[in-house]
Amino acid sequence: MDSTFVRKTSSHGWAENCFDKARQMVTTSIQKSFSLLVFNFHHYLLLDNLKPLERTVNFIDKQQPENKETVSSPLSQYISFLKWVAQQDTHIASMEEWNDFFRARLKVRMTDVEWNSDKGKLSYVVTNESNGDGLSHVVPLNFENRRVSKIVTNGKDVAHKAFIYQGRECCRFNFMSENENQIQITYS
Repeated sequence: MDSTFVRKTSSHGWAENCFDKARQMVTTSIQKSFSLLVFNFHHYLLLDNLKPLERTVNFIDKQQPENKETVSSPLSQYISFLKWVAQQDTHIASMEEWNDFFRARLKVRMTDVEWNSDKGKLSYVVTNESNGDGLSHVVPLNFENRRVSKIVTNGKDVAHKAFIYQGRECCRFNFMSENENQIQITYS
């Protein structure tokens, strides 16, 4: 979503419109699609409606200006949006963070994948050249009439969270990566 486009197509109340749409997109992503969203909020548009003195007050003194027009300024809408995203247990990354993540993800390899149907255990090895990075994995929550009951990475129990992705129940877990990571998932 590009804030310049939104402003051009909806000049009156464009900031409220832009951030309402952004909230809808984040909500849909969390509930249904688990997808990457890219928001391009131009700094000059976020500072729209702020007079130069008010900009100084906002950024240097960290105080809210007394002008009522500024209360619903694009900048205050943006700050409100960031607080709302944090409450949704999700993350907004900068382009630099996204680039680092994308490049590091290319260095992750999964090998030695084994399913033991008798024991209900899935095991595999994750090799990560970017040692020390936090990794997230997604696996089916249910398999062969069993449900994820335990996840162990490198000998340590790891918490997991169920969610719906494209109508399917999935399980996500996070762990701090070492160079080689032994993953065991028990379905019972």
